[in-house]
Amino acid sequence: MRIAVQHILLILVAAQIAIGGVDGAFDFVIVGLALLDVVAMVLTVIHEASHALTALVVGFDIREISLGIGPRVLQWRWGPARIKLNLLPVGGHTGVVPKGVGLRWRMIVVTAAGPLSHLPLAALLSQLEVPDQTWNILLDVTPALVLFHMAANLLPIVQNDGRSLWRLFTMPEREIESLQAFGAAMSEIAPVLDDPSSGPASQSQRAALLAHLGTVDRADPAARALALNNLAAIDLLMDDDSVLPEADEASAEAHALLPDQPAITNTRGGVLIMTGRFAEGIDLVTATLGKIPPEAVGESHLDLAHAYVGTGRVFEARRHLHAIGWRTARPRLLSETLRGLGALEVPVLRRFRAETSGPEEAAARFRREAGAEAATTGEALRAHIHATGEDSDLLEIARRLAPDGG
Repeated sequence: MRIAVQHILLILVAAQIAIGGVDGAFDFVIVGLALLDVVAMVLTVIHEASHALTALVVGFDIREISLGIGPRVLQWRWGPARIKLNLLPVGGHTGVVPKGVGLRWRMIVVTAAGPLSHLPLAALLSQLEVPDQTWNILLDVTPALVLFHMAANLLPIVQNDGRSLWRLFTMPEREIESLQAFGAAMSEIAPVLDDPSSGPASQSQRAALLAHLGTVDRADPAARALALNNLAAIDLLMDDDSVLPEADEASAEAHALLPDQPAITNTRGGVLIMTGRFAEGIDLVTATLGKIPPEAVGESHLDLAHAYVGTGRVFEARRHLHAIGWRTARPRLLSETLRGLGALEVPVLRRFRAETSGPEEAAARFRREAGAEAATTGEALRAHIHATGEDSDLLEIARRLAPDGG
């Protein structure tokens, strides 16, 4: 955050200097540094767009395009891809799903497209000329800067495109097969990852992940952790208790391999909750709520609501159930959690009814205290009464509180 703000301030100060005219060495340096920042921003967008467009041309799926450093400013979806724009758009990442035959060479093309896109930009910048001699001096160095960025990006000494290209040229055939299995698995599970509320995951999606996991080299802990996490996440989204032991084993190993990865920590927390270890699970899920993709947040709220019902914490359970918005991949778990919350709310509503003149006044009093979350209690109380037949004398209050008012 601090670095991003510093760069933004530099650009603003340089703009003010440029408007008033560059006068002296200090102004020249400030404007020059800001110009380099602006060129780097443009370069980032072109670089990542080249990766993405080339991936589409060769038949890959795009999962994510991330631009910049610092806090996230905007996020939107472009088809199945999630696009993130951070405070200062310098540096980025394009996540693709490789699939099909001839994978090695198509991945090489996609990876090389980013740094090679610097060449036409450098050529364009070399043709720019303005009347002001000071600006010409600054513009004259920008093509060399762009080419320097390209060379640095191709030098395989850090985690960059050059390193990826080196790995692709030297990668054993078994790893290529693993990537093919990964692409097939991701294509199978993409619908439920993009919209978990579309419905429970299926056995075919689980089978695709198991097939991928069987190709992952144990010597690559990051790849194995991500594969295990995907398996555990799909097991959770199947809304089937019979696969929870598999989810527990997979998520425990994934979390041990990559304990600082928010998505993996979040999945581990969800599994702990679903296997009855509420306190530890609540801590893990709560700590990662703001660090996971927005489409996964609803399922985390359901996990937390289920845990709070299990521990008798009514206010927290009601709050997280309200946050779900009734859209979830696990309708069975939602119904169970609603019934549990309804049972917990009964004593309060009985007291309200005894202290007021009737169901309408009791519902109004509860609504004043619970606000918008009162509708969740109404739905929960109806679910409890319909499932058990108990407390049917409270059904009129439930109807008045429920979202549809009856």
